[in-house]
Amino acid sequence: MLIGFFANAQNVGDKFKSGDLYYKITQLTPNREVEVRAEGDYGYNTESEKPKGNITIPQTANGYKVTAIGWYAFYKCTNLTSVTIPESVTKIEGYAFSHTNLSSITIPKSVTELGGYNPFVYCYSLTEIKVAADNPKYTAHKGVLFDKEKHKLISYPAGKIGAAYTIPNTVTNIARDIFNNSKLTSITIPDGVTSIGDYCFYGCSKLTYIISKIENIKSVTMGNDVFYGIPKDKCKILVPTGKVNDYKTTDQWKDFDNIEAYIPATGISINEADATIKEGESLTLTAKVQPANASIKTVKWKSSNETAAKVDNNGKVTAIAVGSATITAITDDGGHKTTRNITVIPAHISVSGVTISSPLSKVAINETVQLTAEVSPSDATDKSLTWTSSNNTFATVDNNGLVTAKGKGTVQITATSNDNPAKSATFDLEVFVPVTGISLNKTELSITKGATETLIAEIAPADANNKNVKWETSNNAVATVDNNGLITAIAKGTVKIIATSEDGNLTDTCTVTVSNKSTGIEDINSSAFKLYPNPVKDGFTIETSKPGILEIYNLSGSKLISLPGTSDKQFIDVSHLQSGIYFAKINGKTIKFVKK
Repeated sequence: MLIGFFANAQNVGDKFKSGDLYYKITQLTPNREVEVRAEGDYGYNTESEKPKGNITIPQTANGYKVTAIGWYAFYKCTNLTSVTIPESVTKIEGYAFSHTNLSSITIPKSVTELGGYNPFVYCYSLTEIKVAADNPKYTAHKGVLFDKEKHKLISYPAGKIGAAYTIPNTVTNIARDIFNNSKLTSITIPDGVTSIGDYCFYGCSKLTYIISKIENIKSVTMGNDVFYGIPKDKCKILVPTGKVNDYKTTDQWKDFDNIEAYIPATGISINEADATIKEGESLTLTAKVQPANASIKTVKWKSSNETAAKVDNNGKVTAIAVGSATITAITDDGGHKTTRNITVIPAHISVSGVTISSPLSKVAINETVQLTAEVSPSDATDKSLTWTSSNNTFATVDNNGLVTAKGKGTVQITATSNDNPAKSATFDLEVFVPVTGISLNKTELSITKGATETLIAEIAPADANNKNVKWETSNNAVATVDNNGLITAIAKGTVKIIATSEDGNLTDTCTVTVSNKSTGIEDINSSAFKLYPNPVKDGFTIETSKPGILEIYNLSGSKLISLPGTSDKQFIDVSHLQSGIYFAKINGKTIKFVKK
């Protein structure tokens, strides 16, 4: 029964409401003090009276100093967003925030006493507990509440993110209700623990491993129903080597079906290498925990950039959007890590260019040549091409770029991207008629010294593209031959004149016999008229016994040159004359000479 409720509150134990909160008078002298309390003794009787939203507890209420947050003060106030505790508060009682949806709470410097029961039990949304750095009694480490020396573990937020938790080695006392209904799947207890409080792991149904490093388990003080609600057939107890039997014969621990010696994980590796995948594609990474016989081989996966790539609990990576992400595999036991880099490229990479190369620029009729096309970029999604010929009469091309020559002419072969028809490449190919044979109009020839004769080379077929012929003599001292097949007999003997086709290197030969038959014309120098050198190239020098008119005739008797000759040595330029046999005449003397 409440005394002096609301407006008439004036005695210790009386309650009154000020603002959004209810208060209970705890002291009148020497100081007027109150604590925050619920409307009823065990919470709120009226839903509408429950505080909600962001609540800031004042330092005073109706002239009373607010020094405590009492039992069940905010019990089941599920619409609370935050609570700010003033520096006037020195004590927080049990269940004060139970069944609220607070995600975070900060304990100020002034709080030096927490109730015997966890004030934050059943706070399933609570992810962290913070403590002012200068608080003399309490501290927080990674969101978990301890006494200042970290000897006592006081409260573990039930909503804290993370599947595994390792209790610090400094802890000797684990208070009651610490891990009540937490989401943990694995917990490690250090060897220094000497007591574990009532219902410590109450309702921790997701626990699959408890790693206990306690060597002397029989000396540990165990509270009531420490493991209540843990599936004993599914949760494995891992203990120091040689201590399995001790645990199997110790109350509460012996209730578990699986108690084994603990072999810690020492490392982790991923079988696959760094990879590049396209948007929408996926690949699975396989993690391997070392050693192979480690007790706990479970692994957690995470992505550094989920907008680019996500990873599920089985290591399956799914490409979301262009970018890169580092995929990390973390052992549940020991937190060992390894990574792989994933690069996500567009699902469709368009063709930006095409080039064509060929080993030949010309191909003979009925022959083939393989053209090669390259698409850029090299990782384009669709690299297929359509090949076409500008004139199928000249050449055709198949789907793989193999060209078959059909007729004489120049043809343009085009490769066009099917992905991006605006991108193509062309190659100009000449189809030619090859030389199949060469024949001379004479295979044997007799010629006198100084005479000339022109051989004619016939190329087959008549429409061959390249009819060029190369002429050679087997002996320049007997007979020469120019680029047009003109033979000049130099000296008595036999020589072969060879005609070779430029296309195909086909040959034919003519055997030429040179004789010394007299022509009635002097072809040697005398004291009256000398001409040298003979044969000549650009010109020659004459010497005569007396001046006269020098005349030069061809074999047809046509006079080609007439000029005065002196009795001295005189150079005569005949570079303009064609190759052949000519006659130089002066003062009734004639000398035959050969123009090369």
